[in-house]
Amino acid sequence: MLTHALCVLVIICGLARLSKQTDLALVSGSTGTVVTLRCVDLITSSGIFPYDGAFLRRLAYVETSDGTAITATGEGGIWKISAITLGNLMDKSYDASTYYPMILSQFNITWTSVAYNHLDIPLYSALAARLVLAHVELNSTAALPATLPEQYLIWDFYFREEVAPIDESTFISLVNSIISSTLCASVYRDVMFLVDNSAPIASSDFETIKSFLRVVVAQFDISSSKTRIGLVTFTNVQEVDLKLNNGTSLDDVTNSIAAMTQSSITGVQTGFAITQGVALFGSAYGGRGVESGVARVLVVLSSTESMDDVRPAVKQAIKNNVGIIAIGASRAVPQSELAHIAAGSVSRHMFQVTDVASLLTEFTSNVPDAICDEPVLLDAGSSVNFNLNPGESQTFAFKVDASGTNLSLSTTQGTASTYYSTAVKKPSSAIYDFKLNISRPNNDNNYHFVPTSEQLSENNECILYGTIESTSRVGTSFEFDVGEPVAISYAWNVTSQPITSLSGANIAGVVFACLIFICGLVIAIGYYWTERGVILDRVKKQTQFSSDIPLREIIPEPVFIPSEEAIYPLLSTEYETEPDVASKSTTTISSSEKEEENVRLQLRLAVENGDIDAVTTLLEELRKLGLDDVYGDLNRAERLIGLNECKQGLIYAMELRNVKYLERAIFNVKQQNYENELKDELRLAEAMLKELKNSQDLIRELIEAIAAGNREQIKSITLKLRAMNGWDQATIDRMLEVHDYREKLERSMKNRDLELATTTLKVVEEKGFEKDLPVEVSQAKKMTSEFKHLEKLKTEKEEENVRLQLRLAVENGDIDAVTTLLEELRKLGLDDVYGDLNRAERLIGLNECKQGLSYAMELRNVKYLERAIFNIKQQNYENELKDELRLAEEMLKELKSSQDLMRQLIEAMSAGNREQIKSITLKLRAMNGWDQATIDRMLEVHDYREKLERSMKNRDLEPATTTLKVVEEKGFEKDLPVEVSQAKKMTSELEYLEKLKTEKEEENVRLQLRLAVENGDIDAVTTLLEELRKLGLDDEDGDLIRAERLIGLNECKQGLKYAVEQRNVKYLERAIFNIKQQNYENELKDELRLVEAMLKELKNSQDLMRELIEAIAAGNREQIKSITLKLRAMNGCDQATIDRMLEVYNCRERLERSMKNRDLELATTTLKVVEEKGFEKDLPVEVSQAKKMASELEYLEQVRRQVLELKNKDIAEIRSYTKPPAGVHEVISCAYLILGYPAKALEDWINVKVLMGKTGKEGLKAQVTSVDPRKVDTAMARKAKEIVERFDLNHVKGISNGLALFYIFVSEEVRSVVDEVEKLNSGALDAPSPFFYGASRKSKRPSKQAKVKKPSKR
Repeated sequence: MLTHALCVLVIICGLARLSKQTDLALVSGSTGTVVTLRCVDLITSSGIFPYDGAFLRRLAYVETSDGTAITATGEGGIWKISAITLGNLMDKSYDASTYYPMILSQFNITWTSVAYNHLDIPLYSALAARLVLAHVELNSTAALPATLPEQYLIWDFYFREEVAPIDESTFISLVNSIISSTLCASVYRDVMFLVDNSAPIASSDFETIKSFLRVVVAQFDISSSKTRIGLVTFTNVQEVDLKLNNGTSLDDVTNSIAAMTQSSITGVQTGFAITQGVALFGSAYGGRGVESGVARVLVVLSSTESMDDVRPAVKQAIKNNVGIIAIGASRAVPQSELAHIAAGSVSRHMFQVTDVASLLTEFTSNVPDAICDEPVLLDAGSSVNFNLNPGESQTFAFKVDASGTNLSLSTTQGTASTYYSTAVKKPSSAIYDFKLNISRPNNDNNYHFVPTSEQLSENNECILYGTIESTSRVGTSFEFDVGEPVAISYAWNVTSQPITSLSGANIAGVVFACLIFICGLVIAIGYYWTERGVILDRVKKQTQFSSDIPLREIIPEPVFIPSEEAIYPLLSTEYETEPDVASKSTTTISSSEKEEENVRLQLRLAVENGDIDAVTTLLEELRKLGLDDVYGDLNRAERLIGLNECKQGLIYAMELRNVKYLERAIFNVKQQNYENELKDELRLAEAMLKELKNSQDLIRELIEAIAAGNREQIKSITLKLRAMNGWDQATIDRMLEVHDYREKLERSMKNRDLELATTTLKVVEEKGFEKDLPVEVSQAKKMTSEFKHLEKLKTEKEEENVRLQLRLAVENGDIDAVTTLLEELRKLGLDDVYGDLNRAERLIGLNECKQGLSYAMELRNVKYLERAIFNIKQQNYENELKDELRLAEEMLKELKSSQDLMRQLIEAMSAGNREQIKSITLKLRAMNGWDQATIDRMLEVHDYREKLERSMKNRDLEPATTTLKVVEEKGFEKDLPVEVSQAKKMTSELEYLEKLKTEKEEENVRLQLRLAVENGDIDAVTTLLEELRKLGLDDEDGDLIRAERLIGLNECKQGLKYAVEQRNVKYLERAIFNIKQQNYENELKDELRLVEAMLKELKNSQDLMRELIEAIAAGNREQIKSITLKLRAMNGCDQATIDRMLEVYNCRERLERSMKNRDLELATTTLKVVEEKGFEKDLPVEVSQAKKMASELEYLEQVRRQVLELKNKDIAEIRSYTKPPAGVHEVISCAYLILGYPAKALEDWINVKVLMGKTGKEGLKAQVTSVDPRKVDTAMARKAKEIVERFDLNHVKGISNGLALFYIFVSEEVRSVVDEVEKLNSGALDAPSPFFYGASRKSKRPSKQAKVKKPSKR
């Protein structure tokens, strides 16, 4: 009997279950993996903190094995937070206080009031650990690391206890042991990835997207029986890359991802793509259907804004039981579009990054988690058959109306636990509304669920989520039915027993059980009435309603469930059909008023609780009802929403650290008078804005300082930026770049410059500056999008116009217009929708055939005629060109007959058969009307035709080139157009091959040159360098420079060696100068040091020699003796050597004096002495230059003598010109310029003639022979040189031999003055380079054999 009583009590308690949930995350002392995952899920879905790389989850396992290692309370909970750590959070040593307001808003926890014993509550312990990690994030420029070695370092510094025996390898090992277990517990699902591959995506970004997909799919157990993967790429068309029935292995999926290619199409239609993607879940494509217990998940990854509306497609997907996850790979996809795709479930099903690269760092765990969390969506009346292995689970979701539904679960073998909830999407042992067990194999479980009023939505519906977990050790087959009309029964089997009399113990047991039941019932009723009274009191105080409001109209205060979506997006009003208008009209007036008051009451409670989502929904409902704001409810609600928007705007702007966003956010706060409510946030935002503006001003000043090259200012500003922001140099350089691109974007938008905007946006995207310039990038993209849209409209209009013009041109037969328009249509890539292109191409083809036939008949060329007739027949133009074709065929026949006769004539001529020659000639004359000259010409043409054909057959370049040249000279090109064309083509090909051969040869020469340079082979380098110069090659790889430098180094070395051997001061000076000028000081360091020492010694010797000569001239014996001793000591020479050196020195001075004064006699005498005494080796430079000067002076003297021998009538002949030929006036004027006459007086030929008429000492001949080069004005000499160089000797000689003498005189005198006199006057007697010693100077002077003859009589 006691057993019977207990069973009855349990049944009654089950029927009297409460609707409130039990969340183990809020129950002190709860532990286990399920509780840990629940806490992590609550914090992650709240959106307070950024993604932590699964760090929080791993910490729980490392610290306490998800709480299973906790031995007592008061140890900091599952995350084992020490009292010191909590103290650091409270005194802000670990400052994460910026998150406290959001924790209060989301979890209703005032963190500053948390005590250490509160950490026994799992959620509190998890929040404490996450706040420590938040402190790490706030003090770092980067996000939390995802790699285990980096996470170990953070754990070691912030969480590790001194006695903890965990090193890095142990930490990594512990984490790795749970990584595999955190994969999808519910493995049965069909996942279809819908990937945007449009052209605007950068190729590098598309590769990143493919990498992201590979990382995501690798986290699933892919097989034909578990998870199947499908892939579709889309623009405005779709391409199925992988069907579900083919995506049954990881290798197949990754190979398909690698094979994905990018389209050239720019626009995308995401809505149409979603419709097609949903269709691919069908059984024909490998979809298994929800009736198999398999979840359907569509993942939409888009980088471009859709051109169509996505909402109808999403609505259809939901009707087909497909859950959708939206991923925006850039800011180009509007958040509103992503929210529509995610069916309103923004926090769980919508992900967006500012740049594609962030996908790999932010969402590689979040997206797989979202896919794993997606339940199997069922309709009412569904029946599902599926299997679960030990430890596996599957979650279902289905609508339930106010009347409730029947749930039936049966198994073939094994046991199971089922957790149900209307508030949590994935109920588990950590949180659920109610739980049903199948404790015995081969059993079933039936239950009738009726939702409470609190669980129902405004549509009197709710979503019931159920998670079935296999608790057996063997695989279990399940049958799950929803909404089947089955009788209410329970899974407890009551074993019947025979009725016997009750013993005293049995009676006592029954009484005791009844007492317990009655006590529980009394407590429940008391609690209910107490709560009811509290709610009524609060409502009466806050409203002006009377106390007779029905109790069922008052919604009790909800139990706190942190940031869980109460209703699955299936119930979103956006996707529901409109209510029936007829049913509305049947509602009575009183019920409408009651509904309005109910909405008002709910709105007040939502405003009081700060529930923004509920306030927004209820406010919209009140507006639809058209209610007045009698009690100020709407105003308070709108103000709460505005306050929340301003707060979120401030937070977002502060996260971005963007000046424009901050200015707009602060403006909104002040404009809407929220300064008091957001006092602290406003203060922080204004401080940040001031700091950012100061930084921008400093950046601007830094750019101006850089442009001005002001190093001090640059250094000062850089130090300020480092001190103000803690930036390093790399960050400053980055900010300079950001500032530069900001100005470019603003300038492009101001000037509406599409090219500048596009280019700058591309660079900004490549360099990852989008987060730094969100406003500018958004506005610039909007502008470029507008431009492209206008361009598209313009193109479409242009296409239609071109089509119309093409039709008219075809009708009018305007070939030029048709050709132009056809080319334009092809460039636009248009299809031949109306057959316009085909008609146009046929018209052009007909015209080409007609023109080809006309040209062939004009040329009367057999091959051209054959080709033209063939083209007409091949392209089926015989009907259109019937008459022309007939005439062409007759002409072809005639020409072939003529060719046959020509061939017979040549054979007859070869055989010497006169009768046959005469007969064939008469036939040709009769057939073509040719005369003998024409026949001879045709024979020549035939001969050259054979030569050309033979050269082409043998591919012989030389005969072909020669024959083509003769054909061109004789004008036979029109007679042999085909042969000439083909021969030219062949010669071009052979020349190209020759060029390739030459290039190969060039490459070979380059290679040899490199080897020669490496081996230091000077002779080979010189030869190969000359060869390369002859080939005219560029110095692509620096080979020529290296070779020339090696040669230069060798020349400098040889010159230095030669100068040392000669012990000549001037040679040594020149050699040292060359080495330094060509930067060979490092290579010849040792040689240079020795040579400079020798030069110094020689100069000292020369100075002593000069002093000795002066002492001898003065007769100072003491000084002579002293200097002689110095010279002997310095050079180790005897008196005879010193005497010789004195003579050499004397000869040097005489030679230099003769060259300075241009004294031919002194130079000749001294040279003779030098030669006799053998001083040439001691004075190589001076002797060389003196001989050169003597030769020039002798030649000039010879010219003067020839001028002097000119007769007066020769000069008179030159004077006789009234208008002299070019060169006469100029040459004579130059002669007078050298003689010192002013240039202005010589501009008029009449004045020159007057001067030439003078005789005696003022005569031209006398002045020319007596001119002294040293007295010639240098400026006049330069001017004369410039004038006379316009003419050459042959031109002048053609006018007059006398004029030629004056030309030679002027040229030599000018050259002598400009090249020598200036050098001598400056005192520079430079030695020539030792390596070119003895090379004769090039001169325009005629040779002795070209001596100008005296003018002859005319």
